[in-house]
Amino acid sequence: MRSIAAPGRCLGGVFRSALLCIVLLPPSPAKAADVFIATAGTASGSGALLGDGTATVRPGLLALHTRVWLRYQDNRVYVMQSEGRDRLLVLIPSAWLAPVVEFSTSSGSAPRDVVVLPDDELYVSLHGGSDVVRVDAYDGEVLARIDLGDLDDDGIPDMTKMILHEGRLYVLCERLGGATAGTVAVIDVLTESPIDMDPATAGLQGLDLAGSVPVDLLRVGERLIVPSSAGIEELNLLTGRRRILLAADDLGGDVQGLALRSNC
Repeated sequence: MRSIAAPGRCLGGVFRSALLCIVLLPPSPAKAADVFIATAGTASGSGALLGDGTATVRPGLLALHTRVWLRYQDNRVYVMQSEGRDRLLVLIPSAWLAPVVEFSTSSGSAPRDVVVLPDDELYVSLHGGSDVVRVDAYDGEVLARIDLGDLDDDGIPDMTKMILHEGRLYVLCERLGGATAGTVAVIDVLTESPIDMDPATAGLQGLDLAGSVPVDLLRVGERLIVPSSAGIEELNLLTGRRRILLAADDLGGDVQGLALRSNC
């Protein structure tokens, strides 16, 4: 799968700006790739499809909230709605007009990302809560909660993007409650418990970033790439070391998104 780059925020297979979200669907042998678009106005949003290798847009496929995040995985588009809606919708390419699955993630939870697991389960990051939840992929029943509240002063670490790699779940946390910089929480998937990445420091510690307001989380081999107010940061998963690949001053401003040429 190849990502598309444009001004705004690109979350791996997800593009997000102030007005729209775009997810690129890999092509099948029979046709070119489709692009699913979530548009937002001041009061409501909707889904649209650009496909079949043409410039034709099919607008108004389904009603959406004004604030949505998209994730494509395993031939499904996951639509996370927040700010009063707090629901997760699942779409499939053969039936864009209505979600095949829809459930609430609880009021105020603000779901931001999903990771698809075996046995019809999902991990969901909740920007408005303290937990990553494991849920039934069809009815949203909460099967497990992983508390990351100790990562921020206000107990809400402001979780966004997630990556599952080698038995660990990496969760990007903005930490808007008083911390001076963002962090990446690390969860042992086997025990479903957070890993303290700096036992010498009091309290639960993640892989701390140099900058605040981290906007994305990408993996390249055994490295995590995170754009933040400091620039483009690299976290080495083998050594735990952090370095700045490109400083914000050298880039001429704050990084708002990254797109990998190909996923690793």
